[in-house]
Amino acid sequence: MRTGLRLALIKSLVALTSTEHPVLVRLSNWIATPKLVRTTLLNMGLRVALVVLISASFSYWYLGQQTEYLVQEQLSRYVSERGRREAEVFRLAVDRHQILKQVLQSDEKSSPSPNLKLYAWKDGSQRNIPDGFPLENFDGNQRASIFLGPTPAGQPPRLTSELRQRLARFEQLVLQYGPAWRDRFINIYLLAPENAAVLYWPEVPGPLMVPGEFDIHHEPFFYLSERDHNEDRTTAWTQVYHDPASPDWIVSVVTPVDNAQGQHIATIGHDIILTELMERASQERLQGSENIIFSASGQLIVHPEFGPQIQAKNGELRIQDLNNPHLDRIFEQVSSIESPAQPLAESAVAESAMTKGAMTESAIPQGAMAQAPTVLDNHTDNEFLAVVNLGQPDWYFVTVYPKALMNQEAIAAVRFVLLSGLLSLAIEMTLLYNVLNRQVAHPLGKLVEATEQIAAGDFALQLESEREDEIGQLSRAFTAMVVQLQDIFSTLDTRIQERTAQLEQANEELERLSRLDSLTQVANRRCFDDHLHQEWQRQQREQQPISIILCDVDFFKNYNDHYGHPAGDVCLQQVAQALKAVAKRPADLVARYGGEEFALILPETDATGAEAIAQQVCEQIRMLKIPHEGSMSSSWVTISAGVSTRVMGSSTASPQTPEALVAAADAALYGAKQGGRDRYCLSPLFETD
Repeated sequence: MRTGLRLALIKSLVALTSTEHPVLVRLSNWIATPKLVRTTLLNMGLRVALVVLISASFSYWYLGQQTEYLVQEQLSRYVSERGRREAEVFRLAVDRHQILKQVLQSDEKSSPSPNLKLYAWKDGSQRNIPDGFPLENFDGNQRASIFLGPTPAGQPPRLTSELRQRLARFEQLVLQYGPAWRDRFINIYLLAPENAAVLYWPEVPGPLMVPGEFDIHHEPFFYLSERDHNEDRTTAWTQVYHDPASPDWIVSVVTPVDNAQGQHIATIGHDIILTELMERASQERLQGSENIIFSASGQLIVHPEFGPQIQAKNGELRIQDLNNPHLDRIFEQVSSIESPAQPLAESAVAESAMTKGAMTESAIPQGAMAQAPTVLDNHTDNEFLAVVNLGQPDWYFVTVYPKALMNQEAIAAVRFVLLSGLLSLAIEMTLLYNVLNRQVAHPLGKLVEATEQIAAGDFALQLESEREDEIGQLSRAFTAMVVQLQDIFSTLDTRIQERTAQLEQANEELERLSRLDSLTQVANRRCFDDHLHQEWQRQQREQQPISIILCDVDFFKNYNDHYGHPAGDVCLQQVAQALKAVAKRPADLVARYGGEEFALILPETDATGAEAIAQQVCEQIRMLKIPHEGSMSSSWVTISAGVSTRVMGSSTASPQTPEALVAAADAALYGAKQGGRDRYCLSPLFETD
């Protein structure tokens, strides 16, 4: 191939050196007029400069479009993830309120606890410790704090048998659920319309600290549950407020509970600390952007600039009161987002609840409770607004991303294209000018004579390549051309080898990814099948046993239903890593067999060894202590396992094919499930000595 290229090049050069060649004639005429050199350079420079400018303009437009699209995609994913993360505690509060509401509305009756004793205090109230009892001696971890104050009409508290029974039930429930829910909520309280409060808050026994004239009917965490303020009897949220006893920001969520006759018998309440959420919103942000949170009614909750004003107003600072045009435009655009059900903040119930300083569940539009993230274009302020609604309590998480950040990347890329193009143009024009003046403008007569001699077939012409005229330049150009061709061919071979190596590496990576489960980062089903057949053949050649273990996460559907699919994915990842920690040998393989099923291939492992590993697997999963309230076999996530072994060279009682080995393990897994789960079961096809 290289020889053919060289021959073609020599023929072309010989043809070019002929005096009859039109290119040479045109070149002679052009060089005869030195002015053409300047004219040609000027015309070429203008045209190349125009091409560079057009290319830079197109690059700017294209990069701007692509960058804008990528930025919007990134913002959408970012606020979607942040929305799910920040709204989790609110969804959890509503779910747990529903649990307690169902318990309170059930027909189950609770007898008064013999330990429920209320003491009359000098201030006219009744509490569950004697008057004057030191609060530092009160064990808030083991006891609830109870307060029964005067009635709304100012009458002394009247402890009827029904109220005593109800308060006893309240105490039982807060002591039952309060410690278990302390991982996400600092307290839990149950209120009765008779001006009674039962609280589980070990650090702050509030009902034992309030004055005797304290009336829950004047507090938002109760009156939001009264029928006058909550006709739909749904979960309601207070405004954000600052706890005077601590540096924390708090929002309270309350749910009214009515009996079968429609009488208000209880109010369930939680206080949710927002300090960490507010710090995350302020500190964890995309570079150059800022995060703000505000309610549908305009209450400003988080803003990097107005933090002191929010604190000074005790969380009651409204966007409408700031007279800030930028924030007004953001609030207006966010409020204009329409959900499939209705526009945000449009219902009359929502407006009514907002005027009372709270937002009830009925006041939240359907779309806002399940709204997908939206990226708005704030043309006036030249920025993007990435918006996600946190559901209850109808707050908006907004990331403000200046477009200048996006334009900087595009401008930097275009500046590089433009500068490199202009630099290349200057270099090219300089080189071209030198070539035209030093090599082409010299006497053409001697070169013509030399070309005629070459055209006549006299190749014995000795070109004086050391001369600084056209003949010497042409001789050196021939030599340089040959050298350049050699370099090109050499470089081409090197590039082919590099590209081939890159392609092989990419293929190897694709092969690895095609055999890996993307969620759990262990082998997938395809890899499991291939590895099992390979090891089966190898163990058959070496007459060694081979075992497999099939595992299934117990009641995983219940886990997903209770904790959600994202938590289910994390659970599967933890289980997979625990299995990998058990199967340590190089030939061992842990694979995701399907859904919540996993499989272990154990070469050179007999029945005794496989049983030991199965026992380790079950124990390892228990040690993870992943909570599983939906499990019927344990409080934690557990697995069931089936074990089967192939003893090469043994009788036909042992599985004779890989498929039979898997089927035997599957049957054993079924047996483990039938046996109560959270255990392993050995295949009946095991060989025994």
